[in-house]
Amino acid sequence: PEYRRLDIFGATVSKEIHDVVFKGDFVYTKDDFFPVIDEGDADGVVRSGHLDYLLGADYTFFEKLDVNFQFIQEIILDHAKTMINQDKLNSSFSLRLSRNFWNRKLQTELLTIYGLNAPDFLYQPKVKYDLTNNWQVSIGADIFAGRSSGVFGYFRNQSRYFSQLVYKF
Repeated sequence: PEYRRLDIFGATVSKEIHDVVFKGDFVYTKDDFFPVIDEGDADGVVRSGHLDYLLGADYTFFEKLDVNFQFIQEIILDHAKTMINQDKLNSSFSLRLSRNFWNRKLQTELLTIYGLNAPDFLYQPKVKYDLTNNWQVSIGADIFAGRSSGVFGYFRNQSRYFSQLVYKF
């Protein structure tokens, strides 16, 4: 298939109320390309507009634990049953917890994304440590779980673990 330029329109809003930052991101994509299984379709794609949005909140508990919660949804406006691995409505939420120790020398983070359609999950624990002002070491993982029909569950047998050594200059 041949893909052409897309027209994408978006907006972002945020507002702090009583130390909680509420936010929203909205993106409309006009006539996006979606692959289909249809022997009668010459190019293997159909076009449809879709709306993606995110509603979230950020809060710091006890001046130490940063918490971010987000609800994410995609709506395909002209959904076709022949679209490959696409529901008309795709929903997920994420939760991110992070905390710093020892004057920010040690940073811990856990990101969890839960897909409501499949259901399926992504867990991303990560720990970073600043050895010096220039050197940083980190370890972490991308752990996939859930039904194989989901975005993350598709990779459920391919989780990965990593370590990094970073030099900043």
